[in-house]
Amino acid sequence: MQIDTACALMPLAHHRPQRLRASAGACLRGLRGTTWVTIDFDRRDLVLEPGDEYVLESDAPVMLSALGGDALLKETCKPHYIYPI
Repeated sequence: MQIDTACALMPLAHHRPQRLRASAGACLRGLRGTTWVTIDFDRRDLVLEPGDEYVLESDAPVMLSALGGDALLKETCKPHYIYPI
């Protein structure tokens, strides 16, 4: 059986970065504003605009920062599967 996990809307205030405990396979989608995404131990930094998506590739912690004003992100977790015993 597949159980869809809930989505999380994450409002980001300008100059107030937030830490996200990452989950490999989770998808970040920009809804409003511009978001700077920094993943621990990854040389790349990402910038998400509204409509952009990025699927997290590792379980490393993630720092999210709004650029130039407030931003809104949606995090969608990968589905979990329950197997009968």
